[in-house]
Amino acid sequence: MLFWDAIAIAVVAVALASVVSFLLGGLSPNARVITIAVISAVMWHGANHGNIQPGHTLRDVILKPVLGQRSGAGGALAAWEDRILADPEIGARLTKLSGQEKKETMAKLVAHGMPRLGQPYLQQRVVLINRILDLASPQDCAAMGRGTISSDGILKLVSRLQPNEIDQFVALGVEAARAEVRQTPYVQVSDQQLAIAVQAIMARLSPTDAQRFRTVLPQMQNPSFGNDGDVCWVGKVIYREVENLSTPHREYLRQGLTRWE
Repeated sequence: MLFWDAIAIAVVAVALASVVSFLLGGLSPNARVITIAVISAVMWHGANHGNIQPGHTLRDVILKPVLGQRSGAGGALAAWEDRILADPEIGARLTKLSGQEKKETMAKLVAHGMPRLGQPYLQQRVVLINRILDLASPQDCAAMGRGTISSDGILKLVSRLQPNEIDQFVALGVEAARAEVRQTPYVQVSDQQLAIAVQAIMARLSPTDAQRFRTVLPQMQNPSFGNDGDVCWVGKVIYREVENLSTPHREYLRQGLTRWE
């Protein structure tokens, strides 16, 4: 939230400098500039190395009645960051990191922790990804299938969900980060188990669709091959059919998909 942080820090620094000037009977122009610079530096350090969020406070608390609820990827990202930073197990690990380091570390915690979640969480993830794929363009959908979509791209898609779905997505990310911090043990699904689960999906398709699926699936790992429409179609088929599989293929694929994007 660099833009809003900068505005918030500038506003607070000028306000505090004015108060200091009033209390001290007036400051010279140079002293006023130095005071503003010192206050700004302290706040900037706190924003990047602590849990204070001046930009978030200004935009989403103080100015919310004027500007309204923030929508889009920025709102989804802010909610996600706030929940993780406020978590006692996770936030303490991030307080000494810079703003960019926090974002990168949170993303890694969520990605590495997702396979550690139990089946109810993984089932919820499948439901949410299905919704995201329905809302995505063929290009974004294909990027998800190939694993080339950026975190910002994912957040833009998440921002199109219903408010309750965004809350679920954020909560899922927090649980994944907790699982990674706790190093929750889990058994990684093998490639052979995943292959059998995928074969079970193909068995549910018509002969024509099964052949198309078989042809496009290898292309998903190579952006140089396959068109976006075909890759998107395969991704949608996989997520659509997960919950139609029997045990244990359903559970294998739910977990396996956490490492495919």
